[in-house]
Amino acid sequence: MVTMTRRLTFSAAHADWLASVSPAENAALFGPGARPEPHGHNFVLDVVVRGEIDPKTGIIVNIKEIDRIVRQHIVQLFDRRFINREVKEFCDRPATVENLCAFIAAELKPRLPECVTLTAIRLEETPLNWVEWSASAEEIEDAPGERNDAGYARV
Repeated sequence: MVTMTRRLTFSAAHADWLASVSPAENAALFGPGARPEPHGHNFVLDVVVRGEIDPKTGIIVNIKEIDRIVRQHIVQLFDRRFINREVKEFCDRPATVENLCAFIAAELKPRLPECVTLTAIRLEETPLNWVEWSASAEEIEDAPGERNDAGYARV
């Protein structure tokens, strides 16, 4: 098995603030940066997939297909948005880098080509702060990706 990483970027804003709790509770949860006004980041997203090398093409998956899926389902959703207000999945939950990372993994897993398995997501909020999501060993072991004698992925 081989892993491959595709890196994409998007710019988005979020607020470290929950409208459902008091300002004091927000301060206790999020610290001195707690405020309803947004601040922005240039996020760096690494999508790591795993699969068998196709003997015919020499690749595990066409990187352009991974790029298309991530752009369509993730980058278009978040890029140039105030996440807390414009992305419905985050209107009622914190738009933390941890929640964003887990959300991205859940969104991508069922959309990727069957010849690969999503094994990791790394979402960088700043050069000093990032979160990583990793697939469980069971998810990796149970995943399709094994190829038959003709080099096509078995489903």
